[in-house]
Amino acid sequence: MSLVLDHVTYRYPSSAESAGALAVRDACLELEPGSITLICGVTGSGKSTLLRLAAGLVTPDEGSVQVDGEPVKPAMVGMVFQRPESQLFADTVRQDVAFGPRNLGMPQEDALTLADDMLRSVGLDPAELGERSPFALSGGQARRVAIAGVLALQRRYLLFDEPTAGLDGAGKRFMRELFARLRADGIAIAVVSHDLDFMLPLVDRVALMRAGRVVWQGDAAGLVGDPYLFSRAGLRVPSLLAFQQDLGCMDGGLSLDVHRVAHWALDGFDAAGPLGHVHSHGCGDGED
Repeated sequence: MSLVLDHVTYRYPSSAESAGALAVRDACLELEPGSITLICGVTGSGKSTLLRLAAGLVTPDEGSVQVDGEPVKPAMVGMVFQRPESQLFADTVRQDVAFGPRNLGMPQEDALTLADDMLRSVGLDPAELGERSPFALSGGQARRVAIAGVLALQRRYLLFDEPTAGLDGAGKRFMRELFARLRADGIAIAVVSHDLDFMLPLVDRVALMRAGRVVWQGDAAGLVGDPYLFSRAGLRVPSLLAFQQDLGCMDGGLSLDVHRVAHWALDGFDAAGPLGHVHSHGCGDGED
């Protein structure tokens, strides 16, 4: 069971400024339960359009998108947009989160109870915020409410478009914990992000896009082991990997574990790199 994009091609519609131009070209991607896939590329490479195809919000001109063997339809897949807080519209926070389930036929009281549960799942107290206008929230609270609304749809596949854009350290910690919890619950996640240093340690697979094409995809570890692959998508090597390269680390020894990299750096930058380095300080991997 998975969400599969099979050789999808999508052209900008006739009303668009670049009507007829290819936004996505012959792209293939599969999202499996309990995994996180990072989709990255330069601006205009087709990342967000690929998410919209996966969510069934636009229809491919060629190829197909299937969810567990069925053609995708809107609302079969949950999608969190780049500024999800801009999608809030209801009179109260509870009503906003409950809107999706109610629209799908859930009785009102059940939908409101589910909304409270989803608010708690994103760290918000429904007793404190549930009856408040969503337009009276802080930016961080509003984003969490919008995410709770998507979670309330209870979908097995969730898509996130630039989820860390504009977030501070606390907001990023929340997203890290949310992704870990969703993956543990068997949810398949795809994330479009420019924040590679934050995302790469969290994901299982990576798809690199350039000019509408998926030019490389595979396990995140394979990409870390060959950082020159980033150039295929016109991207710079993420700063943590570039730091190790600048200090003489061989590609096969690169790591995304900042603790391991710190120990390696403190112990003299041997060419084996963080993955091949034996710590002289007696600390285990990943310890502070």
